[in-house]
Amino acid sequence: CKRVIDLHAGAITAHSEGKGRGATFTVTLNAMATSLLEGPVLFLESEPPRIKHIQILFVEDHEDTARVLGRILRNAGFDVSHAGTVADARALAASKRFDLLISDLGLPDGSGLELMRALRDAQGMKGIALSGFGTDEDVAASAAAGFAAHLTKPVDWDRLRAEIERIRPVENSAA
Repeated sequence: CKRVIDLHAGAITAHSEGKGRGATFTVTLNAMATSLLEGPVLFLESEPPRIKHIQILFVEDHEDTARVLGRILRNAGFDVSHAGTVADARALAASKRFDLLISDLGLPDGSGLELMRALRDAQGMKGIALSGFGTDEDVAASAAAGFAAHLTKPVDWDRLRAEIERIRPVENSAA
């Protein structure tokens, strides 16, 4: 426990009033800055990047992760549609044009890898993989499926934003 807590820059304390009296363990972890969840996400560059109105298909089955990351993406100005399964994502992709897929790889009814292959082949869609696993083999499998980036969870917002900026669809400068 101590090792995991240390990896998250947290702290653990223990307290007991003596033998047979039980013990209380308190774990303190740094929470995500709530400013990411409230109001617009601020960009530090001199000019805000032109990434507004990108249509993102966000596929994540973990409810809390989907809620928080979806809100962060929306607050950053992206148009986000959420699906919790491969089947729901395919249905959304059939009904609306998306610029970018951001998908968990482990889904209850299939794999984000299969979904990326299908959307890449059918629509030329680009994507960012989200996974709890980040070995060289995991990253290679994501790339082979068509993902332009592979991020491990918990997702670092600055890195995700940088990857979206890097692979975003090219805007028409005449527009």
